[in-house]
Amino acid sequence: MKNAPPLSSFRERYKNLLDPCLNTSPFTTADDKKLFLLHKQHGSKWVKISKVMTDRSENSLKNRWNSKAFQKASAGWK
Repeated sequence: MKNAPPLSSFRERYKNLLDPCLNTSPFTTADDKKLFLLHKQHGSKWVKISKVMTDRSENSLKNRWNSKAFQKASAGWK
């Protein structure tokens, strides 16, 4: 194919969006608390966190962590 994107683009798209094992529903409070605790333990190592939260992609976890909704929800947690 002429001007086709590199194979890594296809792999990333599948891994982050199209994999049928991914949970694409909104994050629950339980998901948020788990993410908060795992981030506290591992820092911003999204690969390690996604290995524990296997139903979410690294990208969705990072995006959730950086979202205003998560920051507001986790404001009182320690």
